[in-house]
Amino acid sequence: MANYAWTDLAKSVLPGQQTAFMGGYKAAPTKWQAIATKVPSNSKIETYPWVVDHKGPSEWDAERSPGAGSENYLQVTNKDYEVSWRVFRDALRYEKYGQMKMQAASRGRLMANYIDELVLTLIASAASTATYTGDGATYVAANDHSEGNSGTQDNLHSSALDSTTLTAARVAMLKFKNAMGKPLGIVGDTLVVPPDLEATALTLVSSERIVGNANNDVNVHRGAYNVIVNPYMTDTNDWALLCTTGHIKPLLWQEAQGPTPVEIINDQLKTAKYVDYGSDMTGRASFTDWRYIIYASVT
Repeated sequence: MANYAWTDLAKSVLPGQQTAFMGGYKAAPTKWQAIATKVPSNSKIETYPWVVDHKGPSEWDAERSPGAGSENYLQVTNKDYEVSWRVFRDALRYEKYGQMKMQAASRGRLMANYIDELVLTLIASAASTATYTGDGATYVAANDHSEGNSGTQDNLHSSALDSTTLTAARVAMLKFKNAMGKPLGIVGDTLVVPPDLEATALTLVSSERIVGNANNDVNVHRGAYNVIVNPYMTDTNDWALLCTTGHIKPLLWQEAQGPTPVEIINDQLKTAKYVDYGSDMTGRASFTDWRYIIYASVT
């Protein structure tokens, strides 16, 4: 058997690992882009003043009157994430290049899917995640939001998903007000449900008639919503209505660094017969404006 320069051999397959990993990352089907805005970051902590209520347009009959806005703002602190995998010496010795590329591609898909997990898990925790600083409410989904002259507003519901409760959520979102007391007209367009409610949701938004209605009434929800099945919603009865067509989406993916090129993380070919490859990224998932989500915590 020929002698091998193991370190050189580990490096020789690195370009293939890098290409396969990024190929898997880019090809992975993901859901987060539909409900989260991708925002670049160039510091450890980003502060977003654009979630505040500034004064809107008004008749200009004297001097301009810029609104100072409220003191609400959103701070998002980046975190580091990594993925790594192990290739054994025999795979290199016997030139199992196809297998090694499949392994790298699968890790690329997992990295892409991890952003999905970070974003979708947030929706499942809307009723227990702190909202942005200063709005006076403890959680993103709460029944005591109040800003300026908005009055008390409620985006935490408790009724099971059906035609009536979906209508109520849509109406409530349309009536949400800003700090000046003006309605914002936010339109819910995306229904997020656990796997257990997928059939219910799809029936609700696609049937021509209201299911179970003796009068055979037209289903006004037909075609009005997209449905996203969220496997990270562990409560089988909870659901959420989101607006994804506003100036921002209800969530964001703040990205300081996308997946780095694959590197050799740990070369133990001579002593333990393996080499570890890996990649990492830096970012953070966060809610934006609570008014773009209504969460139903069903008991």
